[in-house]
Amino acid sequence: MNSSAHSRFNHTSGWKVFLYSWVFNNFSLKKCALTLFEIIVIILIIGILAIVALPRFGIFYEIKLQGAAKKVVSDIRYAQSMALSYHTFTRIVFDESNDIYRGEYFYGDEWRSLSDPFTGDELTLDFRTDNQYKGIDILNVDFGDTTTLMFDWQGIPQDENGLDRSGSLSLSYKGRLITITVAPRTGKINVE
Repeated sequence: MNSSAHSRFNHTSGWKVFLYSWVFNNFSLKKCALTLFEIIVIILIIGILAIVALPRFGIFYEIKLQGAAKKVVSDIRYAQSMALSYHTFTRIVFDESNDIYRGEYFYGDEWRSLSDPFTGDELTLDFRTDNQYKGIDILNVDFGDTTTLMFDWQGIPQDENGLDRSGSLSLSYKGRLITITVAPRTGKINVE
């Protein structure tokens, strides 16, 4: 029994020595260094991958801009439906200089904020600070020489003088442009 215990001990010790020497010889700091040639090849490969992948980011810009356009169209339709539902005037006020818009309804003798149907907060979108749409620019807002799109109690787009109006606005992001047009009488919205 003594000899078999001794042979197991020697066998185990042999593996420990082998494992230690294998790890030390194969993973020493001497073998972890890269030559200048290897570093240059790695940089070239990364550069080529970056050049190939860079044009694909344009797709993400287009998706972000289309998402912002869908949000604006959705909010315009919501304001129009609120005018019809509550037989009151509603409006979307666009601020080109600050890239923000807000929805309002007329109650009594004042304009009040529309509630966002999803969050319950005020219907306002600030493209400068909103995480999802940050960087979108509002351009060329023209609804009868104003930057306000108003709907009467029948959901017909009007200017602030009560005249039937059409109008449009544009959204821009990273050189891309989408134009949203609101038709007179029906308020039909086209996105181009």
